[in-house]
Amino acid sequence: KNDCKHEKIILFLWRISKMKFMGQKNENIKQMLNFFASKCGGEIDKVKALKLIWIADRLHIRHHARTISGDCYYAMRMGAVPSEAKSITACCNTISKSADANTNCFSETDIKCMELTFQTFGSLDWKELSAYSHNFPEWKRYESFLAENPNSRKKMEIDDFFCNPESIDGKLSDEQLHFFDESDEQLNLCREIYKENKAIEGLWN
Repeated sequence: KNDCKHEKIILFLWRISKMKFMGQKNENIKQMLNFFASKCGGEIDKVKALKLIWIADRLHIRHHARTISGDCYYAMRMGAVPSEAKSITACCNTISKSADANTNCFSETDIKCMELTFQTFGSLDWKELSAYSHNFPEWKRYESFLAENPNSRKKMEIDDFFCNPESIDGKLSDEQLHFFDESDEQLNLCREIYKENKAIEGLWN
């Protein structure tokens, strides 16, 4: 009876923890959209915002072993797409900064990566950012499939975020070309930490 009681308590705590995580994830995504809209003067193209979220997440996981948004990524015709952020913005082509915009949900490293992302890529439009995302392993993995099935999508392997592209095409500045320049040592360390955290998370699912 005691064992059963303990199991119920653990399950209850897990459910509470998961609900808090989901709530925090949605808040992070909403505030990332607000952040980039604010950087663009209060309004930003939806596809551009989604691509900036991807870049910031890719940068953060390669430095700190987690994404900022916590979103699930899919490879689609126009590149890397954070699925929850896409759902939130489904009814609009342009995102406006909302009245409840704030950065309180972010860590210092979150903000630093978002600032650096906008500083480096904020001048590009959505088409240029989509083309840029086509260079990376997490999208390249499904390039052939998407060419044959342009209206489909494939769930990305987040582990590919730790991999470097073979080459990068496009008219880009040196800063943009070498944005992801982490050492192999750092990438391997962050990959291992990420995998350990996912394994622990899996014990609760």
